[in-house]
Amino acid sequence: MASDDFCFRVQDHGTALTEKKNRVRCNHCGKEISGFSRLKCHLAGFRLNVASCLQVPPNIREAFYNQITEKKRGNLSQEVGEHCSSNIPSRRDMLLLTDSAKSCDPELTRASSMGSEKRLKIGSSSGNHGTVSVALTKARLDSQSAVSTQVFSDREFQKKVGRFFYEAGIELDAVTCPSFRMMLNAHFGSEDIAYPIPSCEDLSGWILRELVEEMELYVREIKSSWSSTGCSILLDGWEDLTGRRLVNVLVACPKGTVYLRSADISGFDQEIGCMLGFLDDVLKEVDVQNVVQIITCSTSSWMKTVGQQVMEKYKTVFWTVCALHCLELTLKKMGAIDAVKATLDKAKSITRFVHSDATILKVLRDHTSAKYLVRPSKFKEVAADVSFDCLEDLEICFLSGREKSG
Repeated sequence: MASDDFCFRVQDHGTALTEKKNRVRCNHCGKEISGFSRLKCHLAGFRLNVASCLQVPPNIREAFYNQITEKKRGNLSQEVGEHCSSNIPSRRDMLLLTDSAKSCDPELTRASSMGSEKRLKIGSSSGNHGTVSVALTKARLDSQSAVSTQVFSDREFQKKVGRFFYEAGIELDAVTCPSFRMMLNAHFGSEDIAYPIPSCEDLSGWILRELVEEMELYVREIKSSWSSTGCSILLDGWEDLTGRRLVNVLVACPKGTVYLRSADISGFDQEIGCMLGFLDDVLKEVDVQNVVQIITCSTSSWMKTVGQQVMEKYKTVFWTVCALHCLELTLKKMGAIDAVKATLDKAKSITRFVHSDATILKVLRDHTSAKYLVRPSKFKEVAADVSFDCLEDLEICFLSGREKSG
C-alpha cells in the first residue's frame, strides 16, 4: 500500500517552499513549480505552462498521467449531468423513436435544428407533469466529446509524429514549419482544430525516450523467443561509395528480424582466420544453441571455406547461400547464353531509343497506359529481365491502328 500511495500522492514528490504552498520544488529534478497542482502536471508530462520533468521514473509519470485524465473525465460527466426527471426518456431512447410513434402522439414535436441548438418537447399523456423542454447544444456536446478523447489521443498523436521524423531522418526543427501544419489541415480538413504538434524539445526529449523504450522492449521480446524457435543469422554484404566492404548482421526468427551489428570487413579479404573470429563473436552474442543456420550472400571460394570450417566447429549450425543471390546468379548465367544475350541487347537498344526522345516516349505512354519500360531493381540481372517483360506493350504500340493509319 505504501508504494502505491506514494506514486499517487503528489505531496510526496515535492517540497513546499512557502507556508501557503504556492511555491514547490520537485524532488526529482529540483525545478521550482507554482503549486502542487502544476507539480502534478510537471510529473505527468502535461505541457500546460509547465515543463515536463525529465528525472521522474516512468511508473510515477504514468500514475499521475492516469490520475489527471481520470479527473478530467469525471469533471466532464459532472458538467453534462443527469436527467432530473424519470419521465424524460434518455438520449438513446429519443434516437430510437420511429416516425410512426411520433405521429401517434400529437404532443411529441420536434423543433427544427436552427443554429447549433436542438430542442425536443416531450408531453406527458397523463398531464401531471406538463411539457418539458430539453435543450441540447450540438456544438457543446461535440466539443465535450472531443475533450474526453483528446487527453488520451494527444500523447499518442505526438508519438506518431515523432516516429515519422525518426524513421524518415528528418531534422526535428522541421516540425515548426508552417507547411507542416498546412499538411495536417489539408488531411483533416479543418484549420480550427488545435493539433497537439510536439515541439523540438518534445521530439528530442520524452517522445524519443519512450519510443526507444518501446523499441528496446520489442527487441527483448524477439530475443527471448530465440531459445524456443531458433534463429538464422543473415550476413548482408555491400559496398559504400568509398569502396569499403561492409556487412550488416541481422538475426531472423518467426517473431521478427532484428539488427545486431555492422562491421567493416575490407581487411578480411581472403583472410579466413579474421572472418572466423568475427563469426565466433557473433555466434557467442546470439548463443550457438539458438542458431539454426548462417545465410550469406557470397559464393566466393574463400567464403565457402569459411562456411565449411564453421560447420566443422559448430556441428548444429548450417551454412547456406541466400536464395535471392542464387536466383541472381542463375539469371546472370542465363543472360550469358548467346541467344538470350542478343535478345536482351536488342531490348536495351529499344529502351534507350524510346527514352532518348520525349515525343516518342509520350506516344508510348499514351498507348501503354503510362507504363514504364524500365523497372528499377537493386540487382542488375533482375532489372534486365523484369524490364524485358515490359516490352510487350511496346510491340502493341507499334502494331496499333493509330500507328498503321499514320
